[in-house]
Amino acid sequence: VLFDINNKTSSLTISKPIGELEKDYNISHFYRVHKSYIVNYRKVKEIIKGELTMIKMENNILIPVAKRRIHEFISFLNQ
Repeated sequence: VLFDINNKTSSLTISKPIGELEKDYNISHFYRVHKSYIVNYRKVKEIIKGELTMIKMENNILIPVAKRRIHEFISFLNQ
């Protein structure tokens, strides 16, 4: 898990399966964009489409979006 405190990026290791994290967080603010990533959609700065679709977060970290989740994620953002 990556997070930003005072413009410093840090990491935190969680030993819980990502599927359980999905259930624990408010689904209206978080979305699983990849088998390894759940994002807070309110922190998404930009979607970069190319050979690989990436999400640029407010702290400028790039996160990949799984090909099979791109359309679902965009629909989720447009709700």
